[in-house]
Amino acid sequence: MERHDIKRRLGSYTITKELTRDLSAFFCQTLSHTLSPDLAGFKIEENTAITIIHGDDRINYGNISKCRDFTFHNKMDGLIIELAKVVKTRSYEKAFVLQLSFSKEIEDNYLYMALQDAGATVKLTGICQKLMAVLAPYKNVHSRFYRSELLSTGFFVAGSVCGTLAFAAPAPPYGLLLAIAAVLGLGLFAYSSIKGYSTFELAR
Repeated sequence: MERHDIKRRLGSYTITKELTRDLSAFFCQTLSHTLSPDLAGFKIEENTAITIIHGDDRINYGNISKCRDFTFHNKMDGLIIELAKVVKTRSYEKAFVLQLSFSKEIEDNYLYMALQDAGATVKLTGICQKLMAVLAPYKNVHSRFYRSELLSTGFFVAGSVCGTLAFAAPAPPYGLLLAIAAVLGLGLFAYSSIKGYSTFELAR
């Protein structure tokens, strides 16, 4: 029996109800047709939980297939989708674990999967590729502003310095250019701070 696991940091995404529905379909169809029959022989979507994070509060919804019935709001800091299944017999033990996390904080956006099964490496690699294809339409550009932890600070400092120099510039053209640079720098700082890495639009 082979064991294989995958952990990767994710880019930034816009989390919508459409995405949760696409993920529900992914669990129902792709996983059911990829995993061994004994692992796939249960209603995967009914054993896939969603956890909503808002500040220190966590709200758990136990069935991703019913996400269309959930009342979501956009004041969220994170969302975690989790699935765990273990099958034990006298002769073998098989297991599948998935954790998909989205957050406004860069370090909490990740995918972790582990599979113990025959042909685990090939199966898990295929599952990962298909899952990333499901996520692809929901990718946003916020990760461009988070290439470094110092980048948002750099936006703020550059905007502040340019704003100060704009008032001291002796010639109007230079003052105008510095003012534009100040607005751009402070605007990018505000955008990255307010929007966060991944964003949540589940109330639509």
